[in-house]
Amino acid sequence: MSDSPFSVRGKRVVIVGAARSGVAAAELLVRRGATVTLTDVREQIEDEDRLRAAGVALELGGHHASTFTAADLVVLSPGVPSHLPAIDAARRAGVPITGELELASRWLRGRIVAITGTKGKSTTTTLTGRILEAGGYRVLVGGNIGLALSAQVEVGSHIFFVDDGPAIEGSNLTARLDDDALTGGNAGGTGGSAVFINNGAEGPP
Repeated sequence: MSDSPFSVRGKRVVIVGAARSGVAAAELLVRRGATVTLTDVREQIEDEDRLRAAGVALELGGHHASTFTAADLVVLSPGVPSHLPAIDAARRAGVPITGELELASRWLRGRIVAITGTKGKSTTTTLTGRILEAGGYRVLVGGNIGLALSAQVEVGSHIFFVDDGPAIEGSNLTARLDDDALTGGNAGGTGGSAVFINNGAEGPP
């Protein structure tokens, strides 16, 4: 566990999007003491029983502005549009809004290398991770590929390679660097590395 002062204990957190990243974020936040609501436009999602048993409230079939404006924090899963009406309502109410990657990065121990762009993110992320792994570093690849970043918070000090997903949402990701990550030191400072590739107009709709 990191020495970061960031805490969600006792906070009401709404997570938007119940795919694997949203589910991982919900489980992480419950373990960190938050009161969590996971919302999705689908009427049914996988793992409903497990999530409810863990203490996650589910709001399915749409996003309700009243839930968002009553929150202390809103977390967007990768690929969720940042200007849905309920999200805009939360923004107008002054509720902080962050992405799942940014949320997880606050508790990771190790260096984060964030890779984004229009094309080639997953390939670059995978290749670079394997190169450093072959060089003897402890490497975990996550984000839009591999495990969700929120599912990797408890694993200890590694170099994390993050593919930030299908949309270029720079506001949803802040890379963080713990001082001695490359030499196995303890969590400490902040900072990081970011790679932008093929940043053009072409991309997903």
